[in-house]
Amino acid sequence: MKGLFFLLAGLSVFVACKEDDDITVGKWDAADNYANIYFEKSGESYELAPTDETTVKIPVYRRNTAGALDATLTATINTDDAFTFGPAKFADGDSLAYITVNFPKTEIGKNYTLQLSSEDPNLVSSYSKGIVYTLDIIRVKWNFVGKGYITEVGFFGGNTGEFDVYVRDDDNFKFRFDNLFDDLVTKAGKTLDGNQTKQAYVSILRPGDVLGSTTVTKTGLVGFEDDLNTGYAHPTYGADILICHPYGFSSTKAESNWSFNKVLGYQENGLPKQIQIAPFYYMNGIGGWNYTQNAGMVVITFPGVHIDYEAVFEDDFEWSDVKTFDFTNTLTGEVNNVMLQKATCTTNEDKCDSVFMATYGVPYRIKDAYAEDNDIVFFVKKKKVYIPDDEDFEDYYYQATGLTDPTTGKDIYAYIESEGSSIVWDGDDIKEITINAFFLNINYDEEEDEDIPNILGNGPQTLNNVIWVEYATGTYYYVAFAENEEGNPEPDPGYKMYYREDKPEMCKITDWLMGTDFQFTWNRTTNDCAVAYQSINYDYPGYGAMYIIEGATYDDRYAEKKSYYDPATKTFHFFPVYFVSAGSLGQYEEFFEITEGGASVKKFAPKWRGNQNFLRYNKAQKEWEKIKANQTKQTSKVSVAFSNELK
Repeated sequence: MKGLFFLLAGLSVFVACKEDDDITVGKWDAADNYANIYFEKSGESYELAPTDETTVKIPVYRRNTAGALDATLTATINTDDAFTFGPAKFADGDSLAYITVNFPKTEIGKNYTLQLSSEDPNLVSSYSKGIVYTLDIIRVKWNFVGKGYITEVGFFGGNTGEFDVYVRDDDNFKFRFDNLFDDLVTKAGKTLDGNQTKQAYVSILRPGDVLGSTTVTKTGLVGFEDDLNTGYAHPTYGADILICHPYGFSSTKAESNWSFNKVLGYQENGLPKQIQIAPFYYMNGIGGWNYTQNAGMVVITFPGVHIDYEAVFEDDFEWSDVKTFDFTNTLTGEVNNVMLQKATCTTNEDKCDSVFMATYGVPYRIKDAYAEDNDIVFFVKKKKVYIPDDEDFEDYYYQATGLTDPTTGKDIYAYIESEGSSIVWDGDDIKEITINAFFLNINYDEEEDEDIPNILGNGPQTLNNVIWVEYATGTYYYVAFAENEEGNPEPDPGYKMYYREDKPEMCKITDWLMGTDFQFTWNRTTNDCAVAYQSINYDYPGYGAMYIIEGATYDDRYAEKKSYYDPATKTFHFFPVYFVSAGSLGQYEEFFEITEGGASVKKFAPKWRGNQNFLRYNKAQKEWEKIKANQTKQTSKVSVAFSNELK
């Protein structure tokens, strides 16, 4: 029985016999020069189509090849006397002959067995080996139904593969799945080693059926007797991963352990909609993993079933808050406080709570992840983060972030890769989520008439609850959005600066321009800084949303000036670029002077050293934006002073 391993070492057994014990010596019971025949195999099973020939040939061997010989064997089992056969005719010197077996009267769908043996002393002795051969025959008509789909989360990341489905003509509870794993393994990016099961036989069990040594008592359970080889060798152990039914293991052989191997609803034509397999994953000679009590490990969807999950997702699910997280874009250092939400099914009518969840897992979304009204959706199944590989979820392959590419003005999309994504649980509570997101924009190829993704970069996006430590209070000197009539930066005191407890290089100045947080990184060893790519929560008239970023990051022409911290003056010198989709509005030097906290040094008296021609009042080209009175203190004094020098 699989799963039982025994180690016997250093074990010696001694049996003593009395001197007067009677010992009977066996007598030789074969004729002189007996043929000593044998079968190379102990038997064979054949599944034949109704149109196939009802004849097979069984090879028989002999060790003594002298003379011609007609070897007639005896049928110890012959179901319904359905089999007829003649002798194996050996020519002089031949070691191999064949028995021709005919069974023209066998019925479709019924199992027949022929067992051949011999006790003829001219052919065998009582010490002969391999003298029993069992032939099992069943004639079956398989009807092609269509393409089915298998989804597996244990080793293939929730990917879905296509395969051919056949149903037995005489029993629509018995199925044959051809090339069950080929497409699945390939789509998961794995390599097939050629050992995969080519034809998998799966049945819906009925009370009275026998699986292994267990008689079935319940309806709707699913069984299969042969282990299903995925054709994928485990990268660590080097052995093929098999999908095994629970009945084959001593610890799970009882019917009570099969409850997760079941039908998930039926179609009007009597075929299942889906079946679920909760397997024991196994590697021969090594061991495996027990998932016999888990839902959704393997789900098979039958032809003719197209559950409109997109409609179900819209109509039968509602979003509920889980909790707030700090959402960190590790590419830019930007941190936003966001709400993680979970989709919950609100009806049982179409089994969205069981069928959907078993197939795809639980949908989650990050509300307003990168920009307002732009949510990022992902799914969690068996504690793995992924996007289903299903046409009903194509809208979630490339998800709009609400951001634009600063160099091209094109919309930026996020593609979630399950590899590199993870979720950390504290019991049933989510402690942390990491999403490996690829950022890209879409280019249309006219010749190919298709959209071509252009990857801009990728990196982990984390949701966790970090602690921000107050570091200092200071004065920010706005340049781009506020200057005095002498052309000098306008000081604005009373800002709080924080750093992350777990990542001290990540800093922010809170309640900054337009009420946003000004986010930047600060290397305390080199004092190099970099302004994060972030929205300033302002729409520039005629050009849309405005963003800020480190100038050197935005364009090489701004690389000469880079942000830094001057410990002698306790002042951060920032060299950002403000930009919209049409381009940048130039590079500025802005300052944050620490007035409380940090190291105590001399007072800073800044002087403007920027592009005076760009920042001086030019009333003929300058548009002033008066901000509504209910906005923050910073926005009340914003004067949009950008000329037509949009790059």
